[in-house]
Amino acid sequence: MLKGVFYEEVNGTAWPYLFSDITQDHTISVAFAARNAYFNNAVLNQPKQKVHNSWTFLLSIIIIHNISRFTIVICSGYTFCKHGGSMENLGERIAKKRKEKGLTQNQLAEKLFISNKAVSKWESGKGFPNFELLPKLCEELDCSADYFIFGEESFARYKQIKNGIVVCIGKDENGEELFEDIAKFPHLLAVGEPKSGKSTLFHSFIMDIIGKYSKESVNLALIDCKKTEFYLYQNLPHLYKEVATTSELAEKMLEDIMLEMDRRFNLFQDMGIRNIFEYNQSRKDKRPFIVVIIDELADVISRARSKKLIIHLIKFARAAGIHLILGTQRLRSDTLPYELKEYISTRVCFKVNIKEQSEEYFNFAGGENLSGNGEMLFYKSRQKQLKKLQAIYYGHSKIAGILNKKGIKCSYKENELDPKLVKQLEKAFQKKEKIDMKI
Repeated sequence: MLKGVFYEEVNGTAWPYLFSDITQDHTISVAFAARNAYFNNAVLNQPKQKVHNSWTFLLSIIIIHNISRFTIVICSGYTFCKHGGSMENLGERIAKKRKEKGLTQNQLAEKLFISNKAVSKWESGKGFPNFELLPKLCEELDCSADYFIFGEESFARYKQIKNGIVVCIGKDENGEELFEDIAKFPHLLAVGEPKSGKSTLFHSFIMDIIGKYSKESVNLALIDCKKTEFYLYQNLPHLYKEVATTSELAEKMLEDIMLEMDRRFNLFQDMGIRNIFEYNQSRKDKRPFIVVIIDELADVISRARSKKLIIHLIKFARAAGIHLILGTQRLRSDTLPYELKEYISTRVCFKVNIKEQSEEYFNFAGGENLSGNGEMLFYKSRQKQLKKLQAIYYGHSKIAGILNKKGIKCSYKENELDPKLVKQLEKAFQKKEKIDMKI
């Protein structure tokens, strides 16, 4: 049941959030309302007294209900992030922020017009601030209420959703979803034999991005020379340019992205900043991230110019907010040159034919033992061990359904068999008769 609505500023835009009633197991569901048409309607139909500012209101609800431990499930597009919260450490968080501001307990009490005993009581864990004091407390400590709700670790993870490009890589053996920030990869290489799950992974990335982020935040540059995977996204508003379906169009798109990278670097140099994060924090006219997804690298890299462009982008594009996600099934030196293996430290290995392929391109064995149905080994730099995951499957019909609900035209149609052929097949299986192919 819908409990209320509140707003938060994300990348300079006020995004409405919704949250539901607190369940018996103290689970609170929070949704990015502005990114879903259903929630948009819910926001518009809410009485004005139910609309509040920022996470302060949700923190007030938690304090009023006297809840010490809780779970917040954030619905962002088509995935869910679980964040554990606890009010037991609220006093420690207040004390930490107070010391960072260089305030004593007496000074903070004076600013809040309360006794210093109340502040001492909060920090010792013997009580919570009155919900009426929360806005003033957050203002004096120069922090937002979501820090108090999530705590240090969960808050850092939550902030990723707002400031990076967070996608779900897959689920582990316990069914827990692994979320990673593409901006921190900064590029990804996925290798595996045909039908092992590479395209499935790319579809899940695209679904996460269009569900969580607006076209002003993230643009997608899609290259699909097979013409069988990304045709569904021809009318996607997030597209940087039309889906490239030939090696010539792919080369043209890469050249345009290279020019955009150079324009951004010239802009950064004039402003005296280093990367897109600093630029977007200082300007209202923010630059979107650009995520380049190449479904089959071998088809693109066969052209010498495209090969040089890809290698150059991998070396320098990170600071400009441009990130490459590459997939290939052809494990040869001409399709996976040394520079790609050298500069791309984040890798996904799907099923490969032999152990030597896994060892040569990923420096570890195990890819030959995978099932081939979206099962993968995930590795990124500074990670002590591999993670075995299962990609989240998005069939073409499911993708088409999601896009249609969002009002995006999609040309996908279910394949339908001739009813006469279906009947004859049924009879043939029952009576073991020969099928007359001349229907």
